[in-house]
Amino acid sequence: MSVAGAGSACLERASIDECYVDVSAAVDAQVAALEDGQGLEADRIVAATAIAHRILAALTASRLQLRMSVGIAPNKLLAKLASTRAKLIAAPECSGHGRLLAVSDEEDVAALLSATRASKLPGLGSKTTQLRQAGWDMVIDLQAASLQSLQEVLGITAAAASLIWQRCRGIDHSLVREVTPQSTTVTSWLASDLFSRLALKRDEQDPLRAPLRG
Repeated sequence: MSVAGAGSACLERASIDECYVDVSAAVDAQVAALEDGQGLEADRIVAATAIAHRILAALTASRLQLRMSVGIAPNKLLAKLASTRAKLIAAPECSGHGRLLAVSDEEDVAALLSATRASKLPGLGSKTTQLRQAGWDMVIDLQAASLQSLQEVLGITAAAASLIWQRCRGIDHSLVREVTPQSTTVTSWLASDLFSRLALKRDEQDPLRAPLRG
């Protein structure tokens, strides 16, 4: 799949109106082509941001009339949280068709986690009562809790508590899982086939969903 010049980008449906796009290969190529590029995370974020602008520009040129928010980050979790945050803070316009927020360093990660409610972490949406009673309002509040406390207070398994411990620190090792499109360009595929593709059953459920149901 060619996503507005993003090369062999990988796209995964997350919900009816949300998807992840892994542009690592395109970013690597662009950073390698820079005369002074050192492969630093900042260089990679700049390259990914440029790709995001091209993707939204392609969508603008298509028949889709949608407004979007884009989160750019080193992993899926931070990208999702950044996308949500971009809408809330009215982040700068991206190609006139949406808003974009990039997370490029540890300071950005800390700021994002400090501004995100704990219930917004994947798997914690049904735990609002327990979170409130424990005084864990924001994601960063969870960082002071031990694994045992997370397990006992939230009523989850040790494995689920370990995932929460990682996620509240912005750690996420999950991969973008590709859904193969029928076309080769973002303009034609997204315009004609996006919503039918988004209706497909998710390949893999979040491992926290079952343990976290209260």
